[in-house]
Amino acid sequence: MGLKTYYQTPERLVLAKLRMVKATRPLERSLKDREDVQAIIRDTQVDRRRIARLARSESTLEIFRELLKETRQLKAQSSDEGKRTRRSYGTLVKRSREARKNPKTLIPLDGRSSGRIGLRGRRL
Repeated sequence: MGLKTYYQTPERLVLAKLRMVKATRPLERSLKDREDVQAIIRDTQVDRRRIARLARSESTLEIFRELLKETRQLKAQSSDEGKRTRRSYGTLVKRSREARKNPKTLIPLDGRSSGRIGLRGRRL
């Protein structure tokens, strides 16, 4: 086909997204770029030191550090040894022995609801 293709390294993409976050006002409008940076950091092997060095020269180092910290916190929450699961309805749940047999049954950790809850938050 003869089409030219351009490849951007993950580090360069992160830096471009950081510049967009810095230039975008109000903060709500830059949420997609912030989420993109977090996903790249979380899911791709990147040279964080190189990004930090280049971000310092572009005056986006503070934004990068903030997003890196948020990404680490999210990773720590999600790797809670598999004992907890966050479902779409927002309730933290723990798999009980019964739930291991029947994966649709979950027990809430917050104690707000007694009884069993299905995956969609409905009482069983």
